[in-house]
Amino acid sequence: MDTVGSARHRTNAEGTSLEVGGDLVTFKGTREDGIGSLFLDLVSPPGGGPPPHTDPSEELFYVLEGEFDFILGSPSGLTTVRAARGAAVVVPKRVVHTYRNAGSTNGRLLVFFRDGENMQGFFQDLGDKVTDPAHWVSSGPPALERVIAACQRYGVEFAGPPPAH
Repeated sequence: MDTVGSARHRTNAEGTSLEVGGDLVTFKGTREDGIGSLFLDLVSPPGGGPPPHTDPSEELFYVLEGEFDFILGSPSGLTTVRAARGAAVVVPKRVVHTYRNAGSTNGRLLVFFRDGENMQGFFQDLGDKVTDPAHWVSSGPPALERVIAACQRYGVEFAGPPPAH
């Protein structure tokens, strides 16, 4: 069997960190690692989370810390579920969804996108480099024009107004 790349290990402090939409996103597995998917460690401040949207990729969430309200689409409409530590949320491609940190402290998610190519570019275009993730404080959402441009470029579509905070 031919080996194309090498396996990769990252400690909890390793990986490129960006502030994206008011959340801290740290890349744990990317195309530079020889995979076609995207694996993220995401920290969201209280009330943080994106507006309802759809993605061009399947998305998996796993709650590491805190509690999150997920708004999820289905053929019968939207539903809200509370997800706490150890809960998983599976979102098929192009299904409306969002999350909101429902707690009073930062919450933390592992996020996996099967199609990392579009999503990695989206996060890189929309994100600002964070040099000290251990002391990161959210600066809030970016300018709407920047969000719209990244969404159009990478196939992310808004599906409604932001959730109430």
